Amino acid sequence: MELTQAQKARLYGLFNNLNKEDSGKVSTRSTNSNVLIVDGNNTFIRCWAAKPAMDANGNSSGGIVGFFKSIGYAIKLVGPTRCIIVFDGLG
Repeated sequence: MELTQAQKARLYGLFNNLNKEDSGKVSTRSTNSNVLIVDGNNTFIRCWAAKPAMDANGNSSGGIVGFFKSIGYAIKLVGPTRCIIVFDGLG
């Protein structure tokens, strides 16, 4: 699935806004003081099954959209200093 320039710009803007919210705070936490580990396969499949949406070209987009929303919610809820997303599969 190829993203348009407008979609790419929107995604980059979302990621940049996450950093701007905490830019004025002085942090005394180390990089590994609060680590969030996510099972990427489980999160993606759960989101894909819950919202099997399609884009204009007929590509499935519900899984990836829900995946990023779930990860974003977990990051806001937990407030980790590091987020590790693990995908496993055959081989």
